[in-house]
Amino acid sequence: MEGKALRHSLDLTNWEAAQRRVRDLEIHGEAQAVNVEEACEKFLADCEGRKLSPATIKKYKYVCDELKRTFGPQSLRSVSVDDVRSLRNSWHYAPLTALKRLEYVRTFFSFCVASGWMQANPAKGIKSPKIKAVPTAPFEGDEWERIVWAVGLMCFSSRIHAAASRHRRLR
Repeated sequence: MEGKALRHSLDLTNWEAAQRRVRDLEIHGEAQAVNVEEACEKFLADCEGRKLSPATIKKYKYVCDELKRTFGPQSLRSVSVDDVRSLRNSWHYAPLTALKRLEYVRTFFSFCVASGWMQANPAKGIKSPKIKAVPTAPFEGDEWERIVWAVGLMCFSSRIHAAASRHRRLR
């Protein structure tokens, strides 16, 4: 690299991934080569810095853990659309859950593009899963009458219970 021999482990077992990592190092230098694990840590720190809700940060952590397991020390620049597509194909979620997961992955890679670690968002080229909308049917007339009756009964029994407990408290 830059006329100097560089001998250190890339922590990769895949020859193609190692070649992509070497190519990235030659093109962008060692300082610019950010791997997926480092990017996940910086992304989560940014989420906490933006004061996102704990529930949202928890969901991003799940996605980052999955990205770390899948891509690990791999350079961000070497993650392709096919890699993200095979990640999505490995999911066994309901379509709506898969859609939300894909949105989280897209957000992560958008952060990486905005940070200058990647040229393009590989998750942007992935189509969303098809979601079948199931319309919610309104209650039938007799169902509605039974609901109103049950609520009235609960209110009546609550009033009796309150009166009885009020009477008991006076003793």
